[in-house]
Formats: sequence, structure tokens, C-alpha cells
Amino acid sequence: MLNIDPQSTELFFLEYALQPLQKIFEANILKCNELIYLLYCYIPNTTNSHMRVLEMMKTKLKSFEIYIYCLSTIILYENIQLDSNIYNLYFSNAKIGLLSTSPFTRTKALSILSILSKKNFTPILPILGNNSFIYEEL
Repeated sequence: MLNIDPQSTELFFLEYALQPLQKIFEANILKCNELIYLLYCYIPNTTNSHMRVLEMMKTKLKSFEIYIYCLSTIILYENIQLDSNIYNLYFSNAKIGLLSTSPFTRTKALSILSILSKKNFTPILPILGNNSFIYEEL
């Protein structure tokens, strides 16, 4: 289906499949890993498609904690080059996640930053603050 008509497949998925998946995410967040893989099987491998899906998920998911969990899983399946728009989307949400009171959300935000640092670590350094004490022990 994706190979024959990628745009219709994406629209179909966003319109009809994302809502039931959102309910499953909210009911059991640990099922997210397998469902995210399924989600990306139906999305064309383009930057615009990935941005649309990530933005749609943000509006559909009621909990930021679930959204960050989904992002931390989705970023593992990003097989397209992380352009600046996608990088910034992940980065800005990870920064917000670091401010959360939930250790779960902060951990997922850190895992996103860890993966992003492999692409470009420069924007991440100011978030980490001054960690010169680490180097003093060495």
C-alpha cells in the first residue's frame, strides 16, 4: 500500500489509525515500542511526512509524558537524515521534558538528547551546564 500510493497511505493512517493507537498508548505505555514500529511502516520515508506524523501525535496524545516516550522510541526508527526541522522538533521537546517533575519523562528526554548528540552535540552543551567537576577528577 505504501509503495503504490504513499500520500494516501499516510493520510489514511493519520485519519483512521492514529486515534485507536493513541488510546492504546494511554492505556499501556509499554506497548509503545511495537506500535511505533508499526506506525512508521505506514509513513513515507520523507522529512515532511515524518514532521506531519510527529505534529499530529503531539495534538492527539493528551499526555506530554506519553508523547516524550513515543518520541524517544520514534527517534530510534528515524532512518532518514535528521534535517534541521526534525532535529529542532526533537530537541525542543526534549528540553521541555527535562523540566518535567516526572523522572520517567526526564529519562526519556535525556535518551532523545543522547541520540541527537550523535548528529550535532553543540546545541546540547548549554543544557548540560558547567560540568567541569567531572574533568577535575580525571
